[in-house]
Amino acid sequence: MNQCYRTLAARAIAEGHHPDREDTADLLGVLKPHLDDETWSEVVPLAAVLSGRQAQPLILELTNRCRNRASQPRRTRRAPGASNTSPAALLAACLSDEVQIPPEPLKEALKQLLHWPNAERVDGARIGTARYGGMLYEVACEELRKSSGTAMIVAGNIVNMFKGQMGIDLTVPFPPATVRAIDAKLDSDEPLTKTIGCLAAMELAWYASTPLQNRDNSQRDIPGAESETVLKLREWNGKVLPLRNSCEPYLECAALWAAVWTSAFRDWTTEDIRSTFSSLVPLWMSVQSRRVGYQYLVPWLIKEVPMIRKSDMRLGPAPAGVVEFIRAQAEREDRFNVAGATICAYYMGNIWADEEIKERVLAYRERESPEAEPWVIELANLLGLPRHEARAAATEK
Repeated sequence: MNQCYRTLAARAIAEGHHPDREDTADLLGVLKPHLDDETWSEVVPLAAVLSGRQAQPLILELTNRCRNRASQPRRTRRAPGASNTSPAALLAACLSDEVQIPPEPLKEALKQLLHWPNAERVDGARIGTARYGGMLYEVACEELRKSSGTAMIVAGNIVNMFKGQMGIDLTVPFPPATVRAIDAKLDSDEPLTKTIGCLAAMELAWYASTPLQNRDNSQRDIPGAESETVLKLREWNGKVLPLRNSCEPYLECAALWAAVWTSAFRDWTTEDIRSTFSSLVPLWMSVQSRRVGYQYLVPWLIKEVPMIRKSDMRLGPAPAGVVEFIRAQAEREDRFNVAGATICAYYMGNIWADEEIKERVLAYRERESPEAEPWVIELANLLGLPRHEARAAATEK
């Protein structure tokens, strides 16, 4: 359906001039059979805008669908990926185009968009710069403050929706204005402002670590070891890492997430590694017991910290409670917990014998990917795997 036909169809629906029209049919009644139809993905928001205040039942329907979808167990959800006909995509398009809706239903609609799963991201960036951007930011801050189990989802959507307001300019090297904006946020005494700074640093570290393209489509390379970009990311890692023990769940989540992505740029010393690792195991146990929804960030960070010899780590045998915890995490299905548990077992010495750790390292590589992650390379070498086995278990990422 080309743009001309989409506009005509939307206008006809909004004005009631369409085939099979019933006198009792409202906008929702007409559009509801087509909400999952890809060819109607642009007609729906356009018809909503042209219908003025008559669009409210449609917005309520999309809001309810978002709420119901977010409450489903993950295994019953649709496979991750973007969809123009997901209720969140249609709702975001309607709000981006400034559909007329009273404040309370609008607030609830914005709330549901902020809780939409990150893996199925929708384009909410236009809302942040349009008529409802101010309310969206207020709702985002409110949801972030009270979030715990959904902190990572809300945080991810904030990054997606507010790059401009957060001072994020995805260009390498970082523009001076971007650096100043993030420095100011990370140096703030206000937890929410620090959180925004952590999220911005995380996004820029991710961007700098991937050889993609700048916004002007010019090809860019991963920055050199002593470039201004790397030095700044190294500095930000030093600022976000101490925030990982914050009593505010949203700041704890953002700091851990930022630490994961900025750690690759840090110039780690043995003492840095020792002090960081020794604090992460109790933190891992804490977030796991609190069921905060971002538990896997801790083992993810554990596997991003460079590995050293267990004799240099200077850890004694793990207490029985820690042994039980680490063994339980190793049996979980996700690769972050398995990686974190395997690394902990190597350092602690009394969870598994080295021979079993070797078997687990090789099994991890075979199960997860033929291209092993850096921790597999490092641990294979530390365990003294024969050269051909180490090479098989450790090709560069």
